[in-house]
Amino acid sequence: MAEKNKKRGGRRAHLNNFRSSDLKFLNDFHVNLAGDYVYTGAHYSYVDQGRSRDRVQRELLGLSVAVMLAVVAGGCSDAPAMLNCWYVILPYICEAAAAVSVIWAVLRLRKAEEPIREYIYKKSVQALPHRAMLCMIFAGLGFVTMVLYLAMNGSGGRVASVIAYLALKALVAGGAWLLWRYMLTLKWEKLPARDLDTPQT
Repeated sequence: MAEKNKKRGGRRAHLNNFRSSDLKFLNDFHVNLAGDYVYTGAHYSYVDQGRSRDRVQRELLGLSVAVMLAVVAGGCSDAPAMLNCWYVILPYICEAAAAVSVIWAVLRLRKAEEPIREYIYKKSVQALPHRAMLCMIFAGLGFVTMVLYLAMNGSGGRVASVIAYLALKALVAGGAWLLWRYMLTLKWEKLPARDLDTPQT
């Protein structure tokens, strides 16, 4: 009996790796004739338009890493507002969170096999443009709030640091915009759901 339960647990083990946000897709897993759990939901396949999926993933990773590095550099700035001004620090925290979510989605897409399962598609391909847009918005807000701070309090003698910070905000916003536009140029085709006895790839 224990051996039977262990075997059953082994077949279901991969289902335990789901994040809570993916639980709604568990209904897409069913038992085939062999008694194995297989994914029978929809898949999405990348449509090659002169750029292979591998090339696309490399370019997405490069863009997202560049944005993240600019965000980190901005956080290390000694611009006066970054030390004690909440309305400048808060947009930066949101910007950093958005940048992390962008890289997470890019890495999840890169790890996914072709064709992509629907729940992965929704958390990566569909989510990326929105997350990139959020990153761009918060970077722009950080730029505006820094200018507002300077108008009210001055640079405190740290002109070079302030200029570098504003340049980094512009770089983050520009990189996030490029990422957003890039994702809109990609095409994905929805494939029909698989039969219970179709072998998994």
